[in-house]
Amino acid sequence: MLNEVACNNIAPDKFVTFWYCTIDATENRLTYASAGHWPPILFHKSSEGIPFREGGTPLGIFPGWKYEDGGFPLASGDRLVPYTDGLTEAMNSDKQERAAPPFYRTQSSEHDPSPM
Repeated sequence: MLNEVACNNIAPDKFVTFWYCTIDATENRLTYASAGHWPPILFHKSSEGIPFREGGTPLGIFPGWKYEDGGFPLASGDRLVPYTDGLTEAMNSDKQERAAPPFYRTQSSEHDPSPM
């Protein structure tokens, strides 16, 4: 439905990237969907970071596109790291955009998984 709204209301040469999630605290589960956005990373306390793989094209490009949900079980101590495309579009000293966020590498459980 959101994609149809975007397709019908934005200029043909424009699009919207989007990511959302819900967290079920009773079932300890995160469910998400993505539309062309850089995927967040879930750092499990007991393992390396897991990038979110499921997703679809940005909103506003293909009317009728079907987006699929993905999901992960959550455990105490897990950390979710979402971010905006402003981070990936930041330029280095050579005026080139970053290829990936600076924290977008998996980290072992021996390291502090916080991005700061």
